[in-house]
Amino acid sequence: MLTWILAVPLALMSFGLLIGPYVSQPRVRDGFDGTALFWAIAFGYGAAAVIQQQYGLIPAWRPGWSQGLGAVWFGGWTILIEIFIVRDVFLYGWVWDHQFPALLLGSLFVALPLIGARFLVRREQHSGYIHE
Repeated sequence: MLTWILAVPLALMSFGLLIGPYVSQPRVRDGFDGTALFWAIAFGYGAAAVIQQQYGLIPAWRPGWSQGLGAVWFGGWTILIEIFIVRDVFLYGWVWDHQFPALLLGSLFVALPLIGARFLVRREQHSGYIHE
C-alpha cells in the first residue's frame, strides 16, 4: 500500500509536468517547458523506481541515485535538443545557422559527459588487476 501511496503522486506529477506547459491557454513561452521536462523525467523515474523496489518487475534493474541522475541529465538534454531540431526543421527547413547551437549544446551536455563517463568506467574496471 505504501508503494502506491508514493508511486501514484510521483507518476501524476510526472504526467502533469510533461503535458502541463503545452495545454495552458494562452501558451506562455517563458522557457518553463524545457525545465519541466527534466522534472517530469525525474518524477517518472522515481515512480518507476519505487514500483521496481517493491515488486521487482524487471529482474536485472536495480534503481539508484546515479542512474536516476543520468536518466534525467542525458534523457532531458537529448529530448530537448531533438525537439528543438525537429521543430526548427519543420518551421524553417534545414538551416545550418539554426541547428548549430543545438548540436553544440548536444555535444557539450550529452556527448562529452558520456565519453568522459565511459573512460572513467573503463579505468575503474582495470584498476587493481594484474594483467599478464
